[in-house]
Amino acid sequence: MNPDITESSGNVFRDLGFHTAAESLRVRARLMAPLERSLREQGITQAEAAEELGTTQARISELTNGKV
Repeated sequence: MNPDITESSGNVFRDLGFHTAAESLRVRARLMAPLERSLREQGITQAEAAEELGTTQARISELTNGKV
């Protein structure tokens, strides 16, 4: 048995047919890393960032831990 092999576009979500979700996840991932880096560089706690951004500390924690 020889399965068909399709070259990836570089975006697994798009390859699986999740075009809208793929773009959303890509954008979120690109925003997540700089957020975590900025918090670390500025010495800001997650609670302080949450207050400044109008969200919860738990949400900042989720974002910095890759839960988009």
